[in-house]
Amino acid sequence: MKINSYLITISKIIIILVIIILSTLSSKGLYASDLKVAIIDYEKVYYSYPDTKVLQEQLNTYRTNLLQNISSLQQNINEKQNYLLQNGTNLEKEEIIDKLVELIKLKNQLEIEVEKQNTKLKQKEKEFRTTINQKLREHIDKYRNENNYDIILDKSGIISSKNNFDVTDSVIKYILNK
Repeated sequence: MKINSYLITISKIIIILVIIILSTLSSKGLYASDLKVAIIDYEKVYYSYPDTKVLQEQLNTYRTNLLQNISSLQQNINEKQNYLLQNGTNLEKEEIIDKLVELIKLKNQLEIEVEKQNTKLKQKEKEFRTTINQKLREHIDKYRNENNYDIILDKSGIISSKNNFDVTDSVIKYILNK
């Protein structure tokens, strides 16, 4: 799933940043034991966020509209193919060639349209993920500030930790109450 790979990439970047921050802080006399750290399951937060569901519905509507456009082109091609199959023996050679050329052009148009619609859909999905991630980052950052955490890490990048560091449910409740 695209979102999972995106989340894993984000969590790896976050881990690298945490290592850099911790090494910088330790060189200044501040140690990891001085930090208040929390862990969240970002994927769980992501799918619990109400705006995710709303934007997902909008994305599904957009996807349905794109499919309808493609479907009408495909239907036009099917009609022309059926006409040619049913009436081919009654047509002149030149007319058959013209119909075949027209059919080939329509199939090429369909392929171009499918590619164009796929590009549009991917762009919408990217915009969707970006919007949700920006909103969630704002909420999580507010939660971090209000609860005096120095760092909140994504659980997917953590190999081992105590369960008492996991504040996922608390973050979800916080976001749902905003």
